[in-house]
Amino acid sequence: MKVTSIKKIFLILFLLSSSFIYFLEAEDKNLSNSTSRAGGWFGIGLGSSYVGLTGYSYFSFVYNENIFTIRYLSADEFRFNPGGDNYDNPSLSIREKGILYGRCYRKEYLLLSISAGIGYISGIDRGRKITEHQFEPINISTYGIPFEAKFRLNMGFLGFGGGWFGNINSQKFLSGGMIEISIGVY
Repeated sequence: MKVTSIKKIFLILFLLSSSFIYFLEAEDKNLSNSTSRAGGWFGIGLGSSYVGLTGYSYFSFVYNENIFTIRYLSADEFRFNPGGDNYDNPSLSIREKGILYGRCYRKEYLLLSISAGIGYISGIDRGRKITEHQFEPINISTYGIPFEAKFRLNMGFLGFGGGWFGNINSQKFLSGGMIEISIGVY
């Protein structure tokens, strides 16, 4: 499947998820009059992307149904081979810093959110093959559109959750899943 097709599929999924959250908000507003609510939390997550193991840290602030997030992603190729075989070089590495805005739906202890924004992505990818385990290094450095769809279960100041994240950009599409833990006010 071509990268362009994958980007279109993810865009369609993102739009469908966003429509679903707007539908939930509208239904909830029809059933009750809600008061203004705000909260914020710090979180860390661990996940996987095409690069390998992905670390995720963020701060989110929610006001009514609006969610604002500042996030940092770090993905590095996982290398473990007790047999001592050579690894493909260079090692894959991606870093992303992003600011996102989105919409969320809150119901008792559950928060569903979908967000997108602007971010900067940098790293190293492999280009054409030079020798058996040696590839041309490609430096990645570009702006992109980070996005995420998440859920959070709240238990007082502690939250557990997970989601799907990605970044659409001109050099290297990034996407993956994660689980997370967070501390803060819901």
